[in-house]
Amino acid sequence: METFDGYKIRILRRKNSLTIQELAKLVNLSPSAIGMYERGVRRPDLSLAMKLSEIFNLSIDYFYSNDEESQPDVIQHIQKLIENVDFKEISEKEKIKKEVLKRANGYCELCNSFAPFIGNDGVPYLEIHKVNSQGIKITSEDAVFVALCPNCYRRLQILELKGDIIYLINKVKEN
Repeated sequence: METFDGYKIRILRRKNSLTIQELAKLVNLSPSAIGMYERGVRRPDLSLAMKLSEIFNLSIDYFYSNDEESQPDVIQHIQKLIENVDFKEISEKEKIKKEVLKRANGYCELCNSFAPFIGNDGVPYLEIHKVNSQGIKITSEDAVFVALCPNCYRRLQILELKGDIIYLINKVKEN
């Protein structure tokens, strides 16, 4: 196999009337990552090449060969994939994320430390986590969303300490 030709992603994307944002959602990456792959700044791993070959209904070899073989019509295939994406759910998740980050104001809601770094978008980087009550009798709501620094995010995922869960649920409900 030859090296990955990222420009072929751009050709296929444009041929099928997809924006970078739409393709990014389909492969679960950021639009900037797609742009870097298209310009050849970054090389995708094999799993991305497999996703792209599935989306465009092509052999994975297409992205690694220098042949300009004719492309099958993949518009129907892409439309079918896009139909399965629930954009309403994605926009709801983005709305929740914005509300939680606004409430946190750049601070981890568990350790109360300022975010460890600033993301490429200029916003303090915090992870959004859904905290379930996990059988702890608190009040009527089962889950709340919180903003956590990466350390507290992993701590909550791995340890699932009941004290942390109670603290976060009560803290969010006070606001």
